[in-house]
Amino acid sequence: IYKLVDSTDESSSVYALLLILIISPFIEALNGYPTILLQRKLDLSFFGRCLVIQPIVHLTLSIILLNLGFRAMAIVISNIAAVLTYGLVLWTRIIIKKWISFDSISSTNVKRVLKATGKVFVGGFGGYLGSQLDNLLVAKSLGPESMSYYSMARTALRNNSSLFYKVINFVLVPTLSGIKNDVARVESGVKKCFTYCYL
Repeated sequence: IYKLVDSTDESSSVYALLLILIISPFIEALNGYPTILLQRKLDLSFFGRCLVIQPIVHLTLSIILLNLGFRAMAIVISNIAAVLTYGLVLWTRIIIKKWISFDSISSTNVKRVLKATGKVFVGGFGGYLGSQLDNLLVAKSLGPESMSYYSMARTALRNNSSLFYKVINFVLVPTLSGIKNDVARVESGVKKCFTYCYL
C-alpha cells in the first residue's frame, strides 16, 4: 500500500485507489458481528452515538491529509481509517460487556449463515462499487486530485441524510421488533420513520 500511495503516475494512482477501496467492504464485514450483537442486546443509545464516529473521522482526516498533500489518497486512507475506528469502538464495547460468545459456531451453522447471507453480501458489494463509480469516473477524466475534492464534498453532502437513515435502520428496527405486539406503537413508529425519511 505504501508503494501505491507513493506513486506519482496518475494512472497508477487510479488503480491504487481501486485496490485500497476493495479493502473497505471486508472490514465492514468484520464489523457486522458487533453491529448485530449490539442490536440484539438493545444497546441502542450507544449504537446511535457510534454512528456519528465514522463520518467525523472520515471528514476530519480527509481535510488533514489533503492539506498535507496526499491528494486522492487522502480520501481513501481516511475512509479506511474511519471504518477501522468505528469497528474498534464496537468490538471494544462488546468485549468490555463480555457479550462475545462462540458457543453456537459449528460447521453446520457456518454453512447456513454463508448460504443465507451470500447473496446479500454480493448485492451489497455490487452496490458499494456502484456508489463509488462516480469517483472513479471523475478520477479518470479529471485526475485523482480533482476526485479527492469531489469525493470530500460529496461525502459531506450525503452524511446528513445517510446518518439519519443509519440511525433509523439500526436503532428503530430492533426497537420495533421488541414491541411487535403493541400494534399502535409500531404503526406510530413506522409512520414517523417514513415522515422523517422523506423529509
